[in-house]
Amino acid sequence: MTSLPWLIPIAPPRVLTRRTQREGARRALNVVIAALGLVLTLPLMIVIAVLVKLTSRGPILFIQTRVGLDRRALTGAGGNTRRHVDAGGQLFKMYKFRTMQVADEQSTQAKQVWARPDDPRVTPIGGVLRKFRLDELPQLWNVLIGDMNVVGPRPEQPSIFNYLRQQIEGYPRRQRVRRCEPAVRLDHQTGIDRTAPPARAPRHYRLGADQSSVR
Repeated sequence: MTSLPWLIPIAPPRVLTRRTQREGARRALNVVIAALGLVLTLPLMIVIAVLVKLTSRGPILFIQTRVGLDRRALTGAGGNTRRHVDAGGQLFKMYKFRTMQVADEQSTQAKQVWARPDDPRVTPIGGVLRKFRLDELPQLWNVLIGDMNVVGPRPEQPSIFNYLRQQIEGYPRRQRVRRCEPAVRLDHQTGIDRTAPPARAPRHYRLGADQSSVR
């Protein structure tokens, strides 16, 4: 009796690529750092939340849409046909402690502009939080749930991302890694002033440093 081995479905062995292993290890490290950071900074964040609430009118947290990871293939510049709008990456809600007056923050979110040095819209406690980057502590939650990395390029607002995508060749490649905000900021490595408006921003706007993470 002849056996027919080709008729028996055999599940192919699961092969973990080096990239998959690296992403898994990076994700595990991000979860550990974010969870530990949230636990250690929880008392400080409670104090900050109380100060924000007592010193200005409005919510404690400022929630803003940012452009995140883009897992699509690098080929096919036309974008994913399943999307009605190509935002350049997956959109997510980023959390910060509120540092501006409520009306000004809402208008700023609508216009989606870069921050300015000595911005008059910033509250007194907000100026302190921004100086020491304490307003970014809630973003550890974004890291924990997988929206961002502890280390990587800064996530941009959708309209600003679209502007830079049109102005800078190869800019969408920076979306190949998860965004970061709370810890190491690659824009510090380039010496680029992030407060500069788009018209004054250099064309190489952090692209070299950002693409060094896309590996």
